[in-house]
Amino acid sequence: MLWLFTLIALAAHTSRAQPTGVQPEVTLLGYELPGSVALNDDPVFNRVLSRRVSYPVMALRSATYGRVYAGFDIDARGHLRNVAILGPENTGVGFEYEVRTALKRMPPLHPRYAGRYVLPVSFVLTNSGERAEPYVPTQTRPRRDFGDRLLLGDVIFRGSVRSETVPVRTSQEIRYH
Repeated sequence: MLWLFTLIALAAHTSRAQPTGVQPEVTLLGYELPGSVALNDDPVFNRVLSRRVSYPVMALRSATYGRVYAGFDIDARGHLRNVAILGPENTGVGFEYEVRTALKRMPPLHPRYAGRYVLPVSFVLTNSGERAEPYVPTQTRPRRDFGDRLLLGDVIFRGSVRSETVPVRTSQEIRYH
């Protein structure tokens, strides 16, 4: 059964300085696979992601957008283990750091979610100095790259910059090597 939900939250992180003109927002999209539990629908999972991941300042300053894939396991007690970025790594703009850190700090979830997962996380950028429409990542990984892991729905974090606050003229997507 297909389900779709949207959670929009302004990511007001008091511990992180955001450049002027930045308007971070998160949208969580999920697809429930037959016979699976809807981890994307778990309120704790969603709340932690929306509060602890922000659009990296380095990515905003360089007008970079992209998608990273995080792999993790949930054990029989609901603890996240073996958190790893499955690609791309070393983007140089902080996408993988934001995602890895948030997942490692995830509180225990319900044990019914025990299993192996892949979470695609998209960082979508609106650069008003170039165009009104957002830049949405197009790079994807084939399902076979994830083995026996359950592929979750895409989690989308939005960032926006204005041309007068970011001296970059051309937005760019991170690439897989």
